[in-house]
Amino acid sequence: MKKRILAVLLMVGLITALLGTTAFAAVSLTPVTEIHATVTEPKLGEKPDFGPTFESVAEDGVINFVVLWFKIAKESYTGTDDDYWESMNSDDTFEKGFYYSMDLQFDPKDGYYFDENIIGTVNGKPHNDTYGPMYRVGEAYLTIVFDPLEEKPDPVDPVDPVDPVDPVDPVDPVDPVDPVDPVDPVDPEKPVNPKTGDNSEIFMILSSLSLLAGAGAVIALRKKEN
Repeated sequence: MKKRILAVLLMVGLITALLGTTAFAAVSLTPVTEIHATVTEPKLGEKPDFGPTFESVAEDGVINFVVLWFKIAKESYTGTDDDYWESMNSDDTFEKGFYYSMDLQFDPKDGYYFDENIIGTVNGKPHNDTYGPMYRVGEAYLTIVFDPLEEKPDPVDPVDPVDPVDPVDPVDPVDPVDPVDPVDPVDPEKPVNPKTGDNSEIFMILSSLSLLAGAGAVIALRKKEN
């Protein structure tokens, strides 16, 4: 009987000790509610950044122990959990035509734990939950996907401004053309009377003068004969 009582008391004491330790541990842990990471973004010809920096809330509550880089060809990318990503190592370089992804895996430090509603960002962008939530039991994962890289054309040298063209020297004014004397429509070589439009009046005057000159010559000849 005494042995049974002793066994029961021993069991009760053990259960009490375990419950007390669990309750004490639960009360002393600090939740981590946020993780914010900064990483060098992919650039053509450069290598992946396996040394990102990060901050957490609570401060200094996490350990980043895994950094993973992946790539997938642009034509194979669907943006779903069916995508098959190829892992990268530190000697690989970024190429055009690929999507790139970086995964960060965190563990809490002693005395901390991850809140189930933990949130996180990479370079200010929220966790990409296409491939799973950020919170995993006892761990936290932070993922970002980078768009495919494209070669950028070399910048074009600015064109030197064209020298302004000197204004053309003004052309000397053309001397006004003397008006052409009107021409007789019948005889183009004879000038036309600007009033009458013909030369009949001039012709009559000249004929009269010729007759008078002829008459005078006849009269003078007769006087010499007498």
